[in-house]
Amino acid sequence: MKKLMVIMALSISAVSFAHNTPDKSHMESQRKTVRSHHQRDSFATRQNREYKKLQIAHNREQEEFRAKIKRINSRIRREKHSMRVNMRKIERLERRRSYVKSDMKRNQMRYNREIKMNYHI
Repeated sequence: MKKLMVIMALSISAVSFAHNTPDKSHMESQRKTVRSHHQRDSFATRQNREYKKLQIAHNREQEEFRAKIKRINSRIRREKHSMRVNMRKIERLERRRSYVKSDMKRNQMRYNREIKMNYHI
């Protein structure tokens, strides 16, 4: 029984020692891994730049929509506080505001879909 334990201990130590020695194929695979990481990083930075450009363009579009909604809201407010309230005009402005909001939502959905498809975010 003791002989069996000694043989197992020696075989385990020999195997563990063999795994610690550097191998040429292992070093080559490490070089390939480093190369692939570098390529992936350069792709990631390029992709990150494209993503930032897309994000900035989207933010500008959203800001334009917000400005339109703000102008329409001020016109509605001004019309409501006038001496002669024109309900048809208010309804028309509210309809226009809802169209702008739906365009804004559609633009947001398009942007989200594009980000998800291209950048897997």
